[in-house]
Amino acid sequence: MAHDESAPDDVTQFPAHADARTRAAIRIGEAAGDWIGPYKLMEVIGEGGFGTVWLAERREPMVQRVAIKVIKPGMDTRAVVARFEQERQALAVMDHPNVAKVLDGGVTVAGRPYFVMEHVKGEPINTFCDRNRLTIHQRLELFIPVCEAVQHAHLKGIIHRDIKPSNILVAADGNAAGSSGHNNPTRGMVVKVIDFGIAKAISHTLTDKTIFTERGQIIGTPEYMSPEQAEMGATDIDSRTDVYSLGVVLYELLSGLLPFDSRSLRNAGYAEIQRIIRDVDPPRPSTRLISADHVSSTAIGKARQADWHDIAKNLRRELEWVPLKAMRKDRADRYTTPRDLADDVRRYLRGDALMAGPESNAYRARKFIRRNRGQVAAAAIIVLSLAIGLVTTLLQRREALRQAEIARTNAVDANQQRRTAEDNARAEGVARKRAERILDFVTTALESSDPRSVGGEQAATVLSAMENAIRDIDSGRFQDDPVVETHLRQTIANILIDNGRMAEAEPLLERALELNRSMYKGDHEDIARAMSSLADIKCVLGRAADAERLSIDALAMSRRIFKGDHLDIAKNLSSLANIKQTLDRGLEADALYVESLDMARRLIRGDDDRIAIGLDNLAQLREAMNRAAEAEPLAAESLDMHRRLYKGDHPDTATSLNNLATIRASLGRNDEADKLYLEAIEMSRRLFKGDHPSIAECLNNLAFQKKSTGHPDEAEPLFKEALEMHQRLFSGDHERTAGSLSNLGNVWLELGKSSLAEGMLAQGFEMRQRLLPGNHATVAICLMDLAAAKASLHKSGEAFDLATRAVAMAEKTMRSEDAQLAHFRALLEDYRAQAAESSK
Repeated sequence: MAHDESAPDDVTQFPAHADARTRAAIRIGEAAGDWIGPYKLMEVIGEGGFGTVWLAERREPMVQRVAIKVIKPGMDTRAVVARFEQERQALAVMDHPNVAKVLDGGVTVAGRPYFVMEHVKGEPINTFCDRNRLTIHQRLELFIPVCEAVQHAHLKGIIHRDIKPSNILVAADGNAAGSSGHNNPTRGMVVKVIDFGIAKAISHTLTDKTIFTERGQIIGTPEYMSPEQAEMGATDIDSRTDVYSLGVVLYELLSGLLPFDSRSLRNAGYAEIQRIIRDVDPPRPSTRLISADHVSSTAIGKARQADWHDIAKNLRRELEWVPLKAMRKDRADRYTTPRDLADDVRRYLRGDALMAGPESNAYRARKFIRRNRGQVAAAAIIVLSLAIGLVTTLLQRREALRQAEIARTNAVDANQQRRTAEDNARAEGVARKRAERILDFVTTALESSDPRSVGGEQAATVLSAMENAIRDIDSGRFQDDPVVETHLRQTIANILIDNGRMAEAEPLLERALELNRSMYKGDHEDIARAMSSLADIKCVLGRAADAERLSIDALAMSRRIFKGDHLDIAKNLSSLANIKQTLDRGLEADALYVESLDMARRLIRGDDDRIAIGLDNLAQLREAMNRAAEAEPLAAESLDMHRRLYKGDHPDTATSLNNLATIRASLGRNDEADKLYLEAIEMSRRLFKGDHPSIAECLNNLAFQKKSTGHPDEAEPLFKEALEMHQRLFSGDHERTAGSLSNLGNVWLELGKSSLAEGMLAQGFEMRQRLLPGNHATVAICLMDLAAAKASLHKSGEAFDLATRAVAMAEKTMRSEDAQLAHFRALLEDYRAQAAESSK
C-alpha cells in the first residue's frame, strides 16, 4: 500500500531499495515515507543504544530538513515518555552555537517518544579529526567549543550523561560557530553537541541497573562512562560526570586510543565492567600510545601529521595531565566544570602553567619564567644587585671591625688610636645604615610580592621563592647578623600566614623568637611582638592552651615597656581575646576586645584597618554569644570602613563580608546573608588561588546558611569542599578539620544518609576528643551528634550510652540555664525510652 503524502498514516512497508539499517528500523514501526507529526521520514542516518535517527522533511509552513530520533521499543514506558516531555521542554531553552537545537518532540502513533533536532551535516569529532589529519594543536582548539557547549547546558541545569564522539559532530563550514580569528586553526569548522537529556530520560526510572536496562540494553556508553554512573543505584549524578566523559574524548583525540580497549570492556560481564570503570586507573595516554602495535601507532601519528614518538614525548611533558585530571575516579579531584577543563586547554595552548599540573611550585615557577623571560631577567638582575650590595655591606662591616681590633692592639699613638677607632665606628655606622636600607628594600619587595595581591602563577612563583629563601637562611648565611635574619624570617612567615601555610610559618617564628631572646636580655618590644605572633599561629594550629601562655606573657611585657596607650598593647589585647574565644571564655574575650578597640580609637583618627579588624572581631564574638543585634552594627561599620580603605578585592574586605553575612543570617535576614556570602566566596577565590582557610570558612558559613534555611542538599557539596580543603591545609588533627567532619556528618544525617553520617561524626568526635581532652562543651555536642546518628540506624542502646556521656559532660561545661543543655536532657529521655522499647 502506497503512502499518501497528504494524509499521514502509520502503515509500514519495505521499500525495494531499503538497506539493512533501514529494514531494521522498519521492523520496529517506522519506514521511509512515513509521517511523524508534520515530518516525513526520508532515510535512516544513525542508530544507537537509545533509538534510531531519521532524516526527515517538513513541508509547511516552510521546507525544513530535520533529524528525528525515535526511541526504541522497550524504552517507551509511561514514566520514560513523561520524562521525555520534561526533558524536551528543558532542552528547548538552550541557545548556543555549538549545541544542536531541539525543535520539537512528542510521541508517535505507536506510543514511542521522539525528538526533532536541527539536522547537523557532520561526522563524529574523532573521525573528522583523523580524516582531515588535524594536528594536536588543532584538535585542542576544536575541543574548546565542545566544553563551552556542555558548560552552557550545565548552566541551564541539563547534564548530558552520554558524551562521546558520535554525539559531537563536526563539519567544514565557512561560517563555523565557535571559531573566530584569522589565525584560529579551526576556522571553517562547526562543532555541534547533540542528544542532550536523552540518557537522563531513559535512565531516570532505573534503580540498581544504571548501565543496563531490564532488557540488557546499555544505558550510556561504557568506554566514556564515569565511575559514579557505573555504581549500583547511582542517582547522585552531577556536572562532573560530563567532565569525566569529556576527558575520555580528549584522551582519544590526543592519543588515538581509548583508555580501555572497547572489545575487552564490552565482552566483560556487568560486574567486571563496573569494576573497571570504578576502580581501574586508566594508563597515561603516552603509555597507551607506546604500547600499541606498530601499524596502529604509525597510523595515529600520520592522522596527526607527526611521528608517533614525538606525540608520545609531547604528551608526557604535561599535555596528558589534562585528560587524566578530568578522568579522576573521585569527582572531587576532577575539574569542577567543563569551563575549567577548557581553560586548562587554553593554558596549554598559551604555554601557561596548567591547573592539572603537579602541585609543584618549581613547575609553576619554570612556566612563569618561560613566559616572562624579560621581566624575570630584569628582576633577577635587581635581586642579584641587592644580594651583592648586602654581602658587600656585611663584608665592609666585618672589615671595619677587624681594622678596629688591629688599631686597638697595635696603635702606639693614643690620638691615632682614637682617630682610627672613630673612623672605624663611622664606617661601621655607614655600613649598618646601608645594610638596614637594603634590608628594608628587600623586605618591602617581598611584602609587595605577597601572593594575596598577585595572580595564581605569580603567587606560586613568589611562594617558591619563599621556600628557596628559607633554605638559604637556614644554611647559616646570616648567622653573624641576627637582626637581618630575624627580620627576614618574620617577613617570610607573614607572607606564608597570609596564604594559609601556617604550619610552615611556625618554625620561622619560633626561630625569630629565639634570636630576639639571644640578642636582648630582659624586656624588649621585639621579643613581645615575636611572642604574640607565635601565639597567634599556635592558636590557629589548634594549640590554644600553649598560645594563651605566650600571649599573656607578651601582653605583660608590652605593658611594662609602654606606659599608657600603645598600639602594641592594643594588638596584644586583641590576640589574647581571640585565644580566650577559642577556649570558649567569651566574657573574658569580650572585655579584652572592647579594651583593645577603645585604645586603638584613642590612638588612631579616621579610617584604619586595625580599627576595622577590631570591630569585626568584637562583632564575631557577640554573634557567637547570641548577641547578634549588638554585633550587626559593628560588622556593618567594619565592612564600610574596609571598602573605603581598599578599592576592589582585599582579604580583609572578604572577611568582613563573610562576618556580616553570618550575623544577618542569625537575625533571619537570609536573602541579604546569601548575597554577602556569595560575594565573599567569589572575592576569596579571586584573591587566593587554590586552598586557603578563608575560602573554606566562607564555604562552611554558606553551607550552614543553606542547611538552616531548609536546603541541606545545597549545603552538602559546600561542606564537602570545605572539609577536603581543611584536610589538605592542616595535616593531622586540627580544630577546623574536626569542625568540618562534624558539619558534613550532620548534613548527611539530615539527608537520610545515616551510615555515612555515623562514620563521619565518629571521626569528628574522636579528633575533637584528642584536641580537647577532658570535659569540653564542644566534645559534648559531638557526642550528642553521634548519638543521633546511632539512633537513626536503630542502635538505640549505643545512642543512649553516648547521650548519657554527652549530658554528663554538658552539665560540667554549660550553664544550667543553657537551652542546649535542656535540649540534651530531652534527647537523653527519648533515647532512654527507645533503648527500653528495643530491649523488650
